[in-house]
Amino acid sequence: MKSNKAHSHHAPLYDSSERLLFQLVHPGSSGATLWVIQTQAQVIARKHTTINPVKLLEQYEWLNARDSSPYFPSVLNPQEGDNAFSYDMTFYDGAQSLAFYLSSNEVEDSNLLVNLIKELQSSFYVSSDQHFSAQSYLYYLREKFFKKVKACELTRPDLQPLFNSPTITINKHEYVNFPGLWKFFSSSQCLSLFHSFNSLSLEAIHGDLTTENILLATDGLKLIDPNQENHISTMAVDIAKIYQSIHSHYEHLDTAIVTTTNNSIDFTLQLDQAYINNCHMLLHALETELSLNLSEVYFHEAIHFSRMLPYKLKKPETFLVYYAKMILLFNSVIR
Repeated sequence: MKSNKAHSHHAPLYDSSERLLFQLVHPGSSGATLWVIQTQAQVIARKHTTINPVKLLEQYEWLNARDSSPYFPSVLNPQEGDNAFSYDMTFYDGAQSLAFYLSSNEVEDSNLLVNLIKELQSSFYVSSDQHFSAQSYLYYLREKFFKKVKACELTRPDLQPLFNSPTITINKHEYVNFPGLWKFFSSSQCLSLFHSFNSLSLEAIHGDLTTENILLATDGLKLIDPNQENHISTMAVDIAKIYQSIHSHYEHLDTAIVTTTNNSIDFTLQLDQAYINNCHMLLHALETELSLNLSEVYFHEAIHFSRMLPYKLKKPETFLVYYAKMILLFNSVIR
């Protein structure tokens, strides 16, 4: 039986009755870490943060409410204190993230992700009668695109020439830059575009379905680290997160080789051919087996990149690749 009540204290990572075994995940943009802990009764995974405890508490409550789902780990033992929060969840011995698997193995089942999406459609996604309006999408763009880029501009005024140029050159090709994109998205001419994104609202989505958060366990795929800060909750948002991994290679962007001038970004990704082949195969299966509106997927994929820009400013080269990916994706949508 799970407890819904968090015990209030300073939420140490582990206590004297427990043994720290190893760290699974280093801090991401949320500042949370994932450790494997030996308790008196069992081995568990413990997620812990002193950066954003409210977000981690919300994640715990979301997972706890879905205890019966086969896709999500069981969670228990919420611990909160002064600007700290942790919770425990099932440790899947021998499991590995799909991100790691794609880089180190040949994928045998091309429908691996197709089957996951179909299973989520049949037993997790619950459609409501609500359709998102054009106004909903404009709000989504303001919050997740316009405000995120402007926050970066305020933080790094030296990057203003990059943000404010009408066009930007990426890998020797010219594209509409941030000012032109925002002008287009806030104009009446894009209403038909937003209507094409007018998917049925869902009761819940995972919200951060990158290959880092998909675990290959002995009893099937497990989904960790949900994120409910999306505002728009359609299946395309989840598929766009998968695309962020296997289409834009999100997990490998911090190793890119980057050069830049005022309004030009050139980057080269360091990718193994076996990994590229795996990604191409999974993408082909998704696009063949599912009725995807690719413009919609790319639109939300671009949003996923824009919303992460402020977190990437501390790594200038990675930030520039994220910015370039966002511009490329939005340009593919408005053409």
